[in-house]
Amino acid sequence: MNVATLIGQAEEALEEGDTETALRVGKQLIEARHTFGFEAVARAHHADGDDEQAFATLEQGVKEAPHVWTLWHLLGNYASDAEDYPRAFECYERALACDRVEADVVHLNYAADLHNAGRDDEVLARLALVKDPEYTTPVAVVAADALNALGRHQQALDGARQAIAAAPNDAENADLARLYCAIAEALRQRDDREGALAACWKAIAYDHDSERAMALIREVEAQYSGKARYFRLLIQGRGPNPEEGDAADQGFLMKCDVVADTPEEALRLIARFEPAEMRASLTIEETESVRSAEADQPKGVYWFSGRAFYQEDKG
Repeated sequence: MNVATLIGQAEEALEEGDTETALRVGKQLIEARHTFGFEAVARAHHADGDDEQAFATLEQGVKEAPHVWTLWHLLGNYASDAEDYPRAFECYERALACDRVEADVVHLNYAADLHNAGRDDEVLARLALVKDPEYTTPVAVVAADALNALGRHQQALDGARQAIAAAPNDAENADLARLYCAIAEALRQRDDREGALAACWKAIAYDHDSERAMALIREVEAQYSGKARYFRLLIQGRGPNPEEGDAADQGFLMKCDVVADTPEEALRLIARFEPAEMRASLTIEETESVRSAEADQPKGVYWFSGRAFYQEDKG
């Protein structure tokens, strides 16, 4: 079997979440001395939650093939996930020094990690190195976050609004959600509670599971209670399954972490995140755990799992 076929098999397996096949084919590629094998094996380990093996594989890869920018870039991304920003920056610099590097994507991730590391005064200069218009929206996301962190809230607000207005039809929903979160943060800093909440709910419309939007909603609403409990609930509901390609409703289950006084209040807080036509279908299937909320934890939703749709028994 030729190398091109193996690469195609590894990519397909990774896209489908078949990490066993990706590991097997990736190791075949390494034996064939093709550097994509290191990437495939590392991505499979990472998907399996085995970051130690993912790092070890990539460290071996960059040692054997220090000229391959994709290995340095992936190692930088994984170092960033582990919040090892000095190592991430070192890897991005090594990637940028390689021939045929796709520099724009490296600069964009570099800038995002500068923000994550609190080095916001360096972010805009790094973003200025991204030249491909394809990255206009994600560049605006990182810029808005950095401007808010620098206290330049009006610039963050203006930039995020302009980016949303100019966003292409195929812009990532997650990017649009983050832009609305940046707007919400800027408005929150100006004590515009109503405007901030409106922007948060627009973010949720694009990204139902946006933890940043959830956090902003909790911060803006600032509802505290000495009786509050931290619930993990299993919620049952009905709604359209996006993977089915039609509007037919199906049953689904999802887990939610919520701070509320009672399970009933928790369900009401959860329901706000769902389309109006789905809210009446939501019920608490199971209460998995309950503990006292911390004094500094405001009421609200803290986490959603994905929706697990199921086929209902027609019999």
